[in-house]
Amino acid sequence: MNSGNPTVLLINPHNAGARLGIKGIYYPLGIGYIASVLRNDYNVKVQDFNYDVCLGYYNGSNYVENILKQYNYDFLLIGGVFPRYMHLKQVIEISRKISKARIIIGGSYLKASLKILANFLKADYYVIGDGEEVVLHLLKHIIEKMPIEEVDGIAYHKDNDICLNKPATPILHLEDIPFPARDLSDFNRYKRCFAFGNPLSYSAHVISSRGCPYQCSFCNPVFGRNVRVRSSENILEEILLLQRDYDCNFITFFDEVVLGGSKKNITSFCEYVLSKNKKKFYWAGSTNSRILDKKTLSLMKRAGCLRISVGVESGSQTILNEMRKKNDLNQLKGLVAHCDSIGIETAFSLLTNTFSETKDTLMETVNYLKHSINIFLERHFQLII
Repeated sequence: MNSGNPTVLLINPHNAGARLGIKGIYYPLGIGYIASVLRNDYNVKVQDFNYDVCLGYYNGSNYVENILKQYNYDFLLIGGVFPRYMHLKQVIEISRKISKARIIIGGSYLKASLKILANFLKADYYVIGDGEEVVLHLLKHIIEKMPIEEVDGIAYHKDNDICLNKPATPILHLEDIPFPARDLSDFNRYKRCFAFGNPLSYSAHVISSRGCPYQCSFCNPVFGRNVRVRSSENILEEILLLQRDYDCNFITFFDEVVLGGSKKNITSFCEYVLSKNKKKFYWAGSTNSRILDKKTLSLMKRAGCLRISVGVESGSQTILNEMRKKNDLNQLKGLVAHCDSIGIETAFSLLTNTFSETKDTLMETVNYLKHSINIFLERHFQLII
């Protein structure tokens, strides 16, 4: 170990998922949260290889090795949502070559096929579920040479097998987690990649809740189905910090369903913002159409909502039933029309090729989408003429 506090190097690997910002750049919130809980006890460094790849800096293994050699680290922590596994493996192998640091991997993708990934990647430890408290316990046990079996929420290699300890208790009070350590990653270089509106506003992502209460058959929520929601006060405090320190006046809520998919929570947040906030900001998020109505949408608009995304998934009731997706397609048409009339942009997420999908069910979806598009075109054509 280094003298003084041990050094932890946090890495965001090359991302294989959706291209979020300009050139696919996005601020890694998961890494930011882990950095925030470690910084009091450890010397924390952050390296975003996804950023490097997106801007063309990355040119293979020599680049990775040269970067890693710049840090004298005791622990290598790698997070991510959709990592490119070959890149992740490359980082691990290069670290093994140049350092004796313990390697810890986290991310929602581990749950689906832990043993396969562990045997492919060959890290030392794997964090399953909420990582903030688990990582703190794990590092403490490693440093103080306490039994690893005592650490809930991890997996590790032992006797040519993968041992999985009992699950960690989800973090119930999200307000106890410090805000993401955006300063350790020079957040000013990320905010420009999500500029929004006219005139342009700098943008940031915020997580207001963890977990999803819905039972859609195709989804395994990142944070499970145990919903935990931050208080309106805590959320607004982070937004005000983003406005003050980074001039970010557009917020994208990065939850699976914003504010836990609850009409009560959305209403409370909007009312709190309207009563307390003096410097206006705008926001967007994803939610379930079943909790929306005209009154709620109008309140959201007054509180700064400019865009919502809803999981339509299909315009066929047959497919929706198969997905256990309890959308009311007629209600959705009304919501789209109301959103357009009050100035909230709507976006749909769609899913095809379930077991019951046919040409006919696909055409039902196409026709349903055409109706929604026509609502927009008819209104705006009338405004033009």
